[in-house]
Amino acid sequence: MAPGKNPLEAAEQVVETVKDTVKDAMKEASAGGKHVPGVPGSEPPSVDQPVTPREPLPPKPDQDAPATSTANGTPTGAQVTARAQSGE
Repeated sequence: MAPGKNPLEAAEQVVETVKDTVKDAMKEASAGGKHVPGVPGSEPPSVDQPVTPREPLPPKPDQDAPATSTANGTPTGAQVTARAQSGE
């Protein structure tokens, strides 16, 4: 802190700088079409009431089944359908 500078003024200046930086980052993210974490779905909701049923949305990439390999990376040869939960 510079001599003679009020700590309150210094804190206000830091807050303003951070606020401006966040605003700029938000503008860039929305203008660039980047993926924003926390988006609720893979397609925006429609405004109208649905009148006919539709197929479910495709799964997101993070919902894939685990790889068919052992802990040391050896392929097991298991089928894709074998990677599901079992039980009740």
